[in-house]
Amino acid sequence: MEPFDSPTEAAFRAEAHAWLSSHASPLPIDRVAPSAIIAEWTPEEEEEKLAEAQEWQRLKYDAGWAGISWPKAVGGRGGSVMEDLIFRDEEATFD
Repeated sequence: MEPFDSPTEAAFRAEAHAWLSSHASPLPIDRVAPSAIIAEWTPEEEEEKLAEAQEWQRLKYDAGWAGISWPKAVGGRGGSVMEDLIFRDEEATFD
């Protein structure tokens, strides 16, 4: 729980964290951001990373964690912008 989360936001954060914990590995604290090394990827590495990103997006979509603030009518979760931000905040701590 973050110090400024409402009880509803804290519950959403816990749900998001639990899902992420069961589908991704936590990042080490001192990790270099991937954007700092993209220019050094070979074409093969770039294709591999793209495939991994597409697989991750599909996994999130299938579980209802993609498009959190998008309307349900277009495939989103129908959640709030705050829920979207909370999920992104939690997701940033996982590989």
